[in-house]
Amino acid sequence: MTLTIILPFFVFFYLFSLALTRIRAEIGPPAHEMAFGVNAQNFLVKILGTRMIGPRNLSIFPLFWFFSGRGYREHIMPHQLESYKMAERSNMNTKKLTIAMILAIAVGSIASFWAILSELYRLGGAVTGAGGGIGSSIAVIYQFDWLENLLIYPCETDLTAIIFMLAGGIFTLALILARMKFMWWPLHPAGYALATGFGVEYFWSCLIISSMLKWFFLKLGGVSSYRQAILLFFGVILGEYCVGAFWSVLSVVIGQPIYDFAPG
Repeated sequence: MTLTIILPFFVFFYLFSLALTRIRAEIGPPAHEMAFGVNAQNFLVKILGTRMIGPRNLSIFPLFWFFSGRGYREHIMPHQLESYKMAERSNMNTKKLTIAMILAIAVGSIASFWAILSELYRLGGAVTGAGGGIGSSIAVIYQFDWLENLLIYPCETDLTAIIFMLAGGIFTLALILARMKFMWWPLHPAGYALATGFGVEYFWSCLIISSMLKWFFLKLGGVSSYRQAILLFFGVILGEYCVGAFWSVLSVVIGQPIYDFAPG
């Protein structure tokens, strides 16, 4: 890739990383899946057009799909932030934690690349990418179809897309300012961003139920009642994950699909 594309590509990626991590820190959503469109390569294609980017740079974009691509559910930065927060609460040595993270990234990356490649050769791409498998092959195929379409049908700067990007940015900034100015403002800017992805489809009903229960406890019992109820619902969450982990482990032990604990 040329330097003029590398720099804005990673500027978009790091800005999105910071925004995603802040969302996780402020409201801790159970999912933050910004699917398909929210990535550096799509922004650049809409803003610059394929002719200005050039085939050489476009051809590299699909190779970045694994970290700047589909859903960001595996994005490393929010997880790192939570690790440091837990270390702070438990008075751990953060320097040692940093070293452990670096080692985990190195070992985990090599192990993951080997496992995916091994399973793709053992089972075939069609099997591993079809629900319940590794899922890497379908994503890669989709990306090269996207690249082929851009190379065959070049496009110029998309002014309509840029206008909508600016409008979305201005609206989000207005939500941020309103939340800073008015204590009673109920709408969080992160909710607007998360609602645009289909990750919310997995748990929208849970949000409605939990919001109603929160209102109920605050209305009838006040803040003290609400804080006591939080402990109960933390237990519900922990119990669900323990049961889901049990089914996942049992599935591995007996070699049969049993229960899909988390959608997607």
